[in-house]
Amino acid sequence: MQGMKTTSLLLGLATLSLAFSGSADAAPRERERKGNYSTERGAGTWHRQISAAAGQRQTATQWQNERGTGTRTTSGAWDPATQSGTRSASTTLPGGQTSSTQRSTQKTGTGTWENSTTRTGFNGSQQSATSSVTRNADGSATVNKTITGAQGQSVTTSNTLTQTDSGIQKSGTYTTSSGKSGTISGSASASPGQASRQTTVTHSTGQSATRAVETTAQPGTASRTVTVTGPQGNSQSRTTTATVETTPSEPQ
Repeated sequence: MQGMKTTSLLLGLATLSLAFSGSADAAPRERERKGNYSTERGAGTWHRQISAAAGQRQTATQWQNERGTGTRTTSGAWDPATQSGTRSASTTLPGGQTSSTQRSTQKTGTGTWENSTTRTGFNGSQQSATSSVTRNADGSATVNKTITGAQGQSVTTSNTLTQTDSGIQKSGTYTTSSGKSGTISGSASASPGQASRQTTVTHSTGQSATRAVETTAQPGTASRTVTVTGPQGNSQSRTTTATVETTPSEPQ
């Protein structure tokens, strides 16, 4: 449970940090971001070093709260000539538990890509995922994905993403290795200072669950609220609020 909550916190801090990101620079460039954050479970400080150059980006993040100090590092590379890339991430909790993720992306043809991801959780269990993305003639994209757990259990999804005036619409289906199935629907939109996305999963029995994420950003501060609504209509929300100070360095 602690790992799941920490992952949510990291995703929140990453999202809030991205809200203050500028365009990538071809020259090597270092940036420093730091600030405070607060959630329903407590508050703390965070600090992030970002190093970016043409086709490469690395980050090193440290956060501190009443439970101690945690760290997260990421490294990504993209080759525009081959349309392929890799990304890795490693997280260490204050208690010493670690998790890691490795992801690779490869263009396989005109308008088609394949992705492969392997994740080792804080408890040592492994999860893998493979997906393919195909750009359709009407401008939409079809994404097929299979996630396989440590015990061999799997979930397969097939979604179509369509561009709209307000953002992106998603619709599709899912099936599981245990025989369950249902539909998926969702949307995402963004405008200056705010972004939102929502996904609803409906089981073949008619029961559904929804996850909504709202992000807002203003100079020096940002917040991210995640609301999950279960089949019985019960909702739970959590909000991460962060202040951000950015110190860019001169290109090297």
